[in-house]
Amino acid sequence: MISLPVEIWILIAHHLSNNDLRVAFCVNQALFHAYMDRCWGKVILETQDMAEAMHLLERLSDPFVAYKVNDLVLRFNNHKLAKPFRQLQQHLGSALRGRIKTTVDFIKHALRRSREPDLPDVVEKLIICVPGFVNVHILDIESCQGCIPQTYDLTPLFKAFWAAFGGNLMFLNIISGSVETYRSILLSTPVLTSSLQGLTIDFSSHNFSEDRAIEKDVICSLVAPFVKSLSAYLVSLCITCHPGVPWDMSPVFIECNSFPCLQNLFISMEVEEGNRNLIGLEKIVSNSKALRRLQTYLFPSLLNLDDGQLSRWHLKCLQEKESLGQLQELEIFSEALGWGALSTILAYIKRTSATLCRLTIRGRYLVQEEITAVIKAASDCPALRYFSFNICVCCFKIQVIDDMAVFLPNLEGLSITLSPSRSECEHATLWSEFTTGLETRTYNTWKLKAISICHDNWLWVNAAQSQFLLKRETYNDEFAVVY
Repeated sequence: MISLPVEIWILIAHHLSNNDLRVAFCVNQALFHAYMDRCWGKVILETQDMAEAMHLLERLSDPFVAYKVNDLVLRFNNHKLAKPFRQLQQHLGSALRGRIKTTVDFIKHALRRSREPDLPDVVEKLIICVPGFVNVHILDIESCQGCIPQTYDLTPLFKAFWAAFGGNLMFLNIISGSVETYRSILLSTPVLTSSLQGLTIDFSSHNFSEDRAIEKDVICSLVAPFVKSLSAYLVSLCITCHPGVPWDMSPVFIECNSFPCLQNLFISMEVEEGNRNLIGLEKIVSNSKALRRLQTYLFPSLLNLDDGQLSRWHLKCLQEKESLGQLQELEIFSEALGWGALSTILAYIKRTSATLCRLTIRGRYLVQEEITAVIKAASDCPALRYFSFNICVCCFKIQVIDDMAVFLPNLEGLSITLSPSRSECEHATLWSEFTTGLETRTYNTWKLKAISICHDNWLWVNAAQSQFLLKRETYNDEFAVVY
């Protein structure tokens, strides 16, 4: 057999079906390990079906298999409730009609179901398996609201996690519908090192049935100090809150006003009046000199009547002359910016013009004057390769494409979303005008490789029609990539 590095075999294995791999791993030890890496590299353990979870843990009790786990997803969700005796009562009625054998079989099955493992059984078995997970680098802890009894203590499980692979963990994602889950995780005293690069704090599935005072206490006394303890070496930080009610994350932002290594920042939350729950976030944006990617999805609350406060907040982030000096990717939700939306977008483009590679403007449907101003501002970004924006359908003319071909000649990826049209007839008319204009144009110097133009549920540009937009003197199939 030709001698190839193990990494090459693993790449080859990703292109084979499980059946082909199952046959191939018997031939060679390298293929065997490639097969095991593919099957057990990522493990999703769910509590929806306790019997299935126990079956999976039985396999993971083998140290060889446990060693292969690199990405562990622990998902506490509402488990299936078996009702064997109600079903048994229905089957007894059938027995009276001569189905005795079927009923006996069902009784056996019902008895087995009545002895199914519960959550403590699964957690106990998982704790036994955890010492073998020495190669886990990614940990996802997900829980739904009410799926974990408040009286049940998960602290021993989390302590087992930190003891087994806390020092090797690179990404920790906590997605919980209950602040009590955060309390259990953080009270277990996570032992993490500088190997940790990414952290996700996600409250988006929380339904606010708990006392808000409890939420505030957990955020102030546990979440904020925990994030601060990691701030010196975090590369990626994601904070997501439920969009229905504004969460006060200011204690986290104030506590951690500097992330010297931070390169990726994602924030999605509802904003209180006066931006009270954003206090401190502007310092993080300004002080993170290594920031390469910034994604902000900030929504004003229903009680927030100040139309321009979020625009002013964004402009405040740009007051420091050195802020965002290395930013390469910007994704901004502009619908909530109010009257200052355009000036805010242009200010971001101007500040990041030397380094910006990807620009995404979400939410707001830009009008003709706005998109023209944005395109001209982006022309000062020589490194810009990808541009995504929304535009009012009545303003989308062939001139928009012409302007981008002239002002953004280095653009390689383009995604345009149009606002809903009033009827299919209007859609057909606009599409006809657009394609007619394209047929008379050739963009020979435009480097565009991929384009997506979406209108409501219609994809405007398809593989057959893309040749009009991407045609040039020396046409190459790779330029017709359409998604």
